[in-house]
Amino acid sequence: MKKNFEDMDNTEQFKFGLKIFFLVMLFILIFVGLFNSFFIVQPGERDLVFNIKSGLSDTVYGEGLHFKIPFIESNIPMNIRVQKQTETATAASSDLQNAVTDVAVNFQIDPTKLSDIYRRMGQSTTEEDYMQSQVMNPIIQESVGVIVTGK
Repeated sequence: MKKNFEDMDNTEQFKFGLKIFFLVMLFILIFVGLFNSFFIVQPGERDLVFNIKSGLSDTVYGEGLHFKIPFIESNIPMNIRVQKQTETATAASSDLQNAVTDVAVNFQIDPTKLSDIYRRMGQSTTEEDYMQSQVMNPIIQESVGVIVTGK
């Protein structure tokens, strides 16, 4: 004979409520796991995958839909578009005249080297791109200095 919820004693009601709670939590966990199992790589980007156990993978994922292990792996998007860096460089010539030059450099990150670049420099977390401010600016300053001094 089936019992209604009102006909159950407190212990049976508690056990029934506990079963319902665990079923709902299991459903939510499965739903979130399925939702976090895939990632999309946008055009102009490549993604790396970081695994909690094994670390950064050397595999570079191209555009499209890809699978990852939920809660274990996370994807890291990297911009591979051609980027423009402008810098005002100042250098002293051999006759001690200051030369001020505006330099524009177009550069692109090699997609095959993304895991090495990420390991060495990380990823930009601010609006000013790390690659531009920490790598390109010193190269531009040095190049202009060499050209102006003629050495």
